[in-house]
Amino acid sequence: MSVHFMMLIFFVAVFHYHIVLVQGKLKKEEQSGIAETLSMRKQLKTKVVAGDVNHHLDLNETEYGTYVGLRPVENTKPERNAECSVRASDGKWACYPDVIYIGTSKSGTTSMAAHLAQNPMIQNILSKSESARRKSKEGHFWEREKTGRKGVNMTDLEMWLNFTKTDILESQEGFDSLEDRPILIEYSPNYFVLDHVPLMLKQQYNYRLKFIVSLRDPIGRTISSWKFKAKEGLMRNGLFPDDYFNVTMMQGIDQANCVVACYDKTKDMRKCSITTCRSIYDKRWDGRNGKYSYYAHVVKSLYAYQFLMWFAYFPKSDFFVFTIEQYRKNPIGVTEALLDFLGLPLYDPVGKLGYKDKETLLDILSVIMNETPIAAQLEKQISKESLDTLRNFFSKHDEKLKEVLGWDSGYYS
Repeated sequence: MSVHFMMLIFFVAVFHYHIVLVQGKLKKEEQSGIAETLSMRKQLKTKVVAGDVNHHLDLNETEYGTYVGLRPVENTKPERNAECSVRASDGKWACYPDVIYIGTSKSGTTSMAAHLAQNPMIQNILSKSESARRKSKEGHFWEREKTGRKGVNMTDLEMWLNFTKTDILESQEGFDSLEDRPILIEYSPNYFVLDHVPLMLKQQYNYRLKFIVSLRDPIGRTISSWKFKAKEGLMRNGLFPDDYFNVTMMQGIDQANCVVACYDKTKDMRKCSITTCRSIYDKRWDGRNGKYSYYAHVVKSLYAYQFLMWFAYFPKSDFFVFTIEQYRKNPIGVTEALLDFLGLPLYDPVGKLGYKDKETLLDILSVIMNETPIAAQLEKQISKESLDTLRNFFSKHDEKLKEVLGWDSGYYS
């Protein structure tokens, strides 16, 4: 046996041993983290507190684990307002969404969807088979090419509208009867930033729609969004110059300033286009266009102007808004307030209208999904100067968010 071959075997063995050690360490850390989370969940104490009409809970650490106790089982009034019809394909009833989770991306949508999926009265508008086929829980129906985009003639627009509405009806499980059907939720967290979507929904759905929006510290959301996209680049062919953190942040701030300047001038987000501002400042170094979304990390965290866009078409009372930080502090309280917004109780001992009991709910809430991936190459790019730039930028617009929502997110207090 040659010396070179023996050395090769030695290095392979050492590498394998290193991998096993790392995996073992990660496994222990993972198990430790899960145990710590479950232990903390079991220590929750409950007390009744009041919710408010804006469906927002103003919470603090001392209230961790409380719930609001708003609706008993006998007062269940599910918000099932959607239009339904019988499908020609199989004779089953199908409905448009009762509720749409419109945003924001990278703000706990996946975890919340997983928790709500365990509620017997809530169902994803995508069937399990369709969700598996797409490898996603999200609908994205109204993001389709040309729908609502400027410059499309009416013939093409009507074709896309009919296709989209049919797709929504065909992509769900369907019902033999509408009696006691669950509330249907569409999860499309990218809708919040797309200015053609609220207009489309207003025009196409002739019933009372409800919306859910989860927020996250804008800097944390921006970084998480950038990591998600940048890691895709690393896996494909390495980062392009425009993928670097400081470059994407500056392009994003340019996009956001474009939106703010338009609103300051018109005082009406219906006269402004976030899509246009994104496209103007979304040019790749090699001439490729970023397709409106690649560098939207900053502008997607500019919450106030997105709310202004949606509130121009739908009343504020039809929105349930919460922060992921509130949810982490008080998952039971936020969950019950959200269910009350949908006309549902938190608990039902029979397990028909709500979660069976507190222990069952805590097991569900202990699962956190879709954590932001970490890559050492990406972490090194996030400098203190870049963070200071983002902090200064978002803090300037925090007053506008307070004004629009009527409550303080607490991010810059």
